[in-house]
Amino acid sequence: MNILICIGRLYMGGIEKYAMDLALGLKNRDHNVHLLVFFQILNSEKKQLLLNEGITVHELLLKSGKDLRLPIRFGRLLRLIKPDIIHLNILPFLAVIPLIFYRNKTVYTIHQIANNKFVAKIYSFVIKGIIGISKNVKEVLKNQNGFFQRNYWTVINNGIVLNDVKIPDYASGIINLVMVSRLAQDKQPDHAIEILNYLHTNSNLDYELTLVGNGDIDDDSFTKMLKEKVKNFGLENKVHFVGWHEDVSEYLLKSQGFLMLSRLECFPYSVIEAIAHGVPVFSYKIEGGLHDLHINHETGIVSDKNDPVSLALKIDNVFKDPTVWKKFSDQAFQRSKSFSVEKMVQETEHFYFNL
Repeated sequence: MNILICIGRLYMGGIEKYAMDLALGLKNRDHNVHLLVFFQILNSEKKQLLLNEGITVHELLLKSGKDLRLPIRFGRLLRLIKPDIIHLNILPFLAVIPLIFYRNKTVYTIHQIANNKFVAKIYSFVIKGIIGISKNVKEVLKNQNGFFQRNYWTVINNGIVLNDVKIPDYASGIINLVMVSRLAQDKQPDHAIEILNYLHTNSNLDYELTLVGNGDIDDDSFTKMLKEKVKNFGLENKVHFVGWHEDVSEYLLKSQGFLMLSRLECFPYSVIEAIAHGVPVFSYKIEGGLHDLHINHETGIVSDKNDPVSLALKIDNVFKDPTVWKKFSDQAFQRSKSFSVEKMVQETEHFYFNL
């Protein structure tokens, strides 16, 4: 098949990872694969990786989904490459126009609960198949909110390249908590710092925190605020800002606990990667597909409150009893075996054929 996978930008997020893994996996299954970036390529290394594997990368250099040049440029590309499958991962407003006239199979993977109902209704007429990345995404959007009622749905979980490298069992010593995410307000890394401050002040155990990720391009002030907060708490030697890394296994293997503090998550790659190394996860109870993946008292702890102190207390209780920590670590490691990139690609290919 001739497959066109569409994303907004090529940078460092979960959607980009999904699109790249899918493109590479489909290429390995002898499909002709193109990747379309509607807006801008911000990571030239990722582009080169795709090109080296024989995947053609197209960049439209548009300003937004309402850019008046979008229908012309997108339509021209569709006529040029004539894809059998158009796989959308975002819904740019004006991209629907050429899709009305190019009526081949169009698929949309929903990565976020927060979708625009008006845009979704317009697109429902041109989209054939919907992929929800978790059962909860499908439940909330289709069954509760009425999105894409007339379309053919399936659930295909995100997947990663699995390995058999598990962190050593924890017995004593420094406990390193790690958080892998954009340093953005919706991810709440400020809560991670507050959790560490509470543990540093109130626990007899020794904790440190590693933040893996960069701030949003348009919000440098938030990262500066985080570093100021660390300074005000006197935690400069306990909190480590290490920036964004493509491969985070180095930091996961040195950690004993993973913090997932977002306000909303659908099916985060970072959590799959954490449990694949046997790192227990500590999170809030949130909307989205996180809890299809991360289960309270199985893969770690889920706190009902969006409150750093409440979660810090639960974290400390786990590390005070290494047998509980080991149970979570072993169970997390085993659960990760259900989420491989090979399974994701195979199920997606099967979905294409069945449309």
